[in-house]
Amino acid sequence: MFKLTKKKVGIGVAVGAVAIAAPFAYSYWTQGGTGTGEASTGTTAAIEVDQTSVVEGLYPGGPRVELSGVFLNPDNEFPVYVERVTADVTGTSAGEDCAAGNFTITSDNDDDPTNDDNEITIQDEIDDQTAWGGLYIQMENLDENQDLCKDVTVNISYEAHALAAE
Repeated sequence: MFKLTKKKVGIGVAVGAVAIAAPFAYSYWTQGGTGTGEASTGTTAAIEVDQTSVVEGLYPGGPRVELSGVFLNPDNEFPVYVERVTADVTGTSAGEDCAAGNFTITSDNDDDPTNDDNEITIQDEIDDQTAWGGLYIQMENLDENQDLCKDVTVNISYEAHALAAE
């Protein structure tokens, strides 16, 4: 026969309370969701092509002299890619008395038909103070008097070209 004691009643009440509360203690709802965020890209600052070689003593028909220097990239916190560098004689300190046509700029790439004579291929990432070279200047020996080109400064402009976007 079954005898009900306070102890058995207490255990029964405790088991019943756990049985009733158990689904609530472990119950929860689930819900998915979506969200958005964003990121942005930076940009680059212009670099400078700096000639560090000193070229002196050019004369008509003389040898070509190498032009070399460094890239200045102080405003970018990362290297930038340069495809090629071109150089052009833009004039002289004598103006039209000694025109730019008295001088020619060539490169070591003369045997590469994809390059102009006045450009060098870099195809690399450059940091601040990365060296460049391989361009040359020469004074042409023209069929005319070139005395007005004595003691002049030849002005050269350089341009770094990035890889074209596709």
